[in-house]
Amino acid sequence: MVIDHPKRSVELQVAEPVTRIVIGATTNWSRNVLLWNLAADPSFGPHTSNGGCPICEGAITLDGNTVTRNVAYYTVGQISRFVRPGAVRIATSESGDVPAHVAFLNRDGSTVLLVSNTTDAIQSFTIRSGGAIADATLAAGAVASYVW
Repeated sequence: MVIDHPKRSVELQVAEPVTRIVIGATTNWSRNVLLWNLAADPSFGPHTSNGGCPICEGAITLDGNTVTRNVAYYTVGQISRFVRPGAVRIATSESGDVPAHVAFLNRDGSTVLLVSNTTDAIQSFTIRSGGAIADATLAAGAVASYVW
């Protein structure tokens, strides 16, 4: 099996869907995040003739023995790598020009902060948790997960 991993930057492509789908859904208290299709063929199939999305790309595209990772793969991967099953969303507060973000508490007690910068400029911000403070900078179009 061949896995196609194009040498293009996915950071600029993934920031917007992470903000819209992952951060948007979970900050509105959704308990899950769904994408239309996990895997699709090069024609965006399979899909039903009476519904579904005939133009939606899957997280991966299967073309014979070739697997291509698409933007949705990285969108879901950004959260699923650090936010573990059973985690709960925790409230965050905003002040100033804070990039889009959402925080979770994992069952093991670790906290995960997912931050997405959909602008074309570097964004600096401060993370505060309990008595700890950390300054962070996120490149234009970048997504980052902070874990403590």
